[in-house]
Amino acid sequence: MDKLLIILLGVCSYFLIKKVTSSKPENFLLRNNIIVAVGDSHVEPGSALISELQKLMPDFTISALGIRGYTTTRWLNSQAEFKNRISGAGIVLLSIGDNDVAAGKTTQQINANIENLKALLDYDQVFVYINPPRTLSGINLANDGIHLTRSGAQQYAPRIKEKIVHEISNR
Repeated sequence: MDKLLIILLGVCSYFLIKKVTSSKPENFLLRNNIIVAVGDSHVEPGSALISELQKLMPDFTISALGIRGYTTTRWLNSQAEFKNRISGAGIVLLSIGDNDVAAGKTTQQINANIENLKALLDYDQVFVYINPPRTLSGINLANDGIHLTRSGAQQYAPRIKEKIVHEISNR
């Protein structure tokens, strides 16, 4: 009887310690159905892309909080603002890169900055990076070759939804 009690206490202690010291839950639950889109002009308020994505994901609330002209470096230099914008989000959708290229950043610098931005998320936030539309085939762009047309937003939104679903299911 004493051995059984010791074994039970040991097992209970193991799970208690594991729960207290674990930084991520074993069974991931999405924090909430709020998507915060942050980054550049592709996800600024009034964005056609966000409008189209919202139509495809009616069970989610999507906030467009991108800022025209922002780069990964600018967001890293404004970490408090970045953290404030993404606080409360279950999913952080990051659209960035075109302005970095225009500023002369290399792919390696951009990717390192994206990883540093990703590190600012809470453990229970899902991170989804979306590629600049100009880097994708089959997406209609405006005359500037950077921004989406309405039909381009309609073409890109299903790809983003698929990426969001994939990231959630891989948690």
